Amino acid sequence: MDYFLFNITSDFNYFVFISIESIIFMYFIIKLNKINGLQNKFKQYLGIILFNFFFLVFGFYKLSIYIIYIFGFIFYPIIMYLFTKKTIYISIIDYIYLQFIDYIFTLFFAIIAYSIFSKEDLMNFNPYLFSIIYISIFGLFVYVCYLILGKKIYSLIHFILNKYSQNIFQFLGYSFLILVWIGMFVSLSNGYNLYFNSTQDKTILFFVFISVLILIVSIFSVLFILDQKKTLYSLSDKTSRDSLTGVYSNLYGNELLKMLTTNSNKNFTLAYIDIDNLKRVNDDLGHNAGNLYICYIINSIKYQLNQEDQIIRHGGDEFLIVSQNKSEIDLEQTLSSILLNLNEHAPESLRNFNVSFSYGVSEYHINSNQTLSDLLEITDKKMYEQKRNKQNLLKQVSTIK
Repeated sequence: MDYFLFNITSDFNYFVFISIESIIFMYFIIKLNKINGLQNKFKQYLGIILFNFFFLVFGFYKLSIYIIYIFGFIFYPIIMYLFTKKTIYISIIDYIYLQFIDYIFTLFFAIIAYSIFSKEDLMNFNPYLFSIIYISIFGLFVYVCYLILGKKIYSLIHFILNKYSQNIFQFLGYSFLILVWIGMFVSLSNGYNLYFNSTQDKTILFFVFISVLILIVSIFSVLFILDQKKTLYSLSDKTSRDSLTGVYSNLYGNELLKMLTTNSNKNFTLAYIDIDNLKRVNDDLGHNAGNLYICYIINSIKYQLNQEDQIIRHGGDEFLIVSQNKSEIDLEQTLSSILLNLNEHAPESLRNFNVSFSYGVSEYHINSNQTLSDLLEITDKKMYEQKRNKQNLLKQVSTIK
């Protein structure tokens, strides 16, 4: 809490002041989280207003700063989840970011104010003018932090939650570091409160200033390390992806299938896909049209699969689908449904062709003696059997005509 402001202004003025400060905060939090829609934004503001109401009640009763911080750290994520369905992880990051920016600005503003004016002068300062000056500088400060610090933090959120939550030790390590930062906020708050409202000992001010520098360097160091790791993972991801379709490459796919057939304790279903008529499209319209043909079919399949299902480019026009949630029957039904609608939504340039693919599906059981080669051979045979049946059917239709 901004103790020196609370002392300078009246209770009502302080309440108005903190509400405006919260609105500025929430505006930039909405931008950082890329929240769209008037209704969603309204829920965010409603949640932060309710949170501040309870937060101010704690402040007015002069409760311990430790209690206030612990209360906020627990209560803010709960309120934001209830009002906006925002995940607990994102809300915790919001709260830490808000407290960090608020604390840093309050500290440096107070240092500058007490360097220029005495405590008695500040107590006699016009509270309305003081609040206007404070809010104006504060808004500019938050905007600069949004550009320099906030965008970097929030660009790494998705990376952290996806990569480090999968490794419990790394995730716990970063969680512990965040708790250390919160502890530093609390300790430093007590330090500068002691300086401004009590002894004004220069040693305390020096300690607070050095601690803030260490805190800032620590945070930026962690952000730098995470950014480098994000770049490394991005490069690794590019090498594991097919450049045309964005699905996994054959090299990555083989490693995944080897792992599932040797080390996994879970059944999975494999589909072998072969795109029909690709040679004809390439011969008649060129390879660019052929690439469009491949991408249209694969994107249509992607759209109907779950996020957990994985597509692998096995060869030029051959793809594999790995599903750990669908049975053989379920995956066959999904692929059959996709086939029925392919021609209806095909790009205009492909309307003269029968947009289609053939597939074979087989389920792998962990208790079976099947090898990866056996599984691929079974699905390959099923796929070619379906392709032959299609060709025989077309021959019968052309003979009748």
